[in-house]
Amino acid sequence: MWFERGIPFRPDWEHVVTPIVAWLARRPDVDAKRIAIIGWSQGGELVARAAAREPRLAAVILDPGVTDLAATIPLPAELWDLIRDGRRDEANAQWAAIYPDLPEQTRLTFDKFVLPFGQPTFYDQMRALLAYDVRDEIPKIRRPTLVSQYELDDAVGGEGRQVYERLTVRRRRFVEFTRAEGAQYHCGPMAPQYRNEVFFDWLDEVVP
Repeated sequence: MWFERGIPFRPDWEHVVTPIVAWLARRPDVDAKRIAIIGWSQGGELVARAAAREPRLAAVILDPGVTDLAATIPLPAELWDLIRDGRRDEANAQWAAIYPDLPEQTRLTFDKFVLPFGQPTFYDQMRALLAYDVRDEIPKIRRPTLVSQYELDDAVGGEGRQVYERLTVRRRRFVEFTRAEGAQYHCGPMAPQYRNEVFFDWLDEVVP
């Protein structure tokens, strides 16, 4: 969507999910009462907000759970203060001084992460991230929800547990994938079959 159409991420992901659910529900080969949704990677945050606003979903999987995308960016506190205070030029200048001294891999990871938000400067990128905070949305989810977390996840860390603890829905489950299972790192890249077995076994339980 970004590379071919120039369409960036948007925080109000219900505007993406709700039309898809409506389209699926009209299909004669779809049971409208058994539509589930899985959000992978950043989708764990995007889907949480959408699920809080889309009552037709039968079940929700947040893989992994994410509460606040901005919190996953380890910037100096004083730099975050400049961003939140709207001091654009000062924030950009401070980042321009920090960025060249970062390890090459760190620069690549950062650039890759912020690219789909489609913002022109560092300040604008970080301000955009502030809109991706679903801490107040998570308690509004009313469907059975599974939240995952990955050992050694260097992208969102341990936010899965935080998401799970904010859920108020009765049917909920927390799963932490581990090194012992060969399912460590962000989204378990070395164990997709095992991860999917866990998810679909759970869906079999909650979506009869």
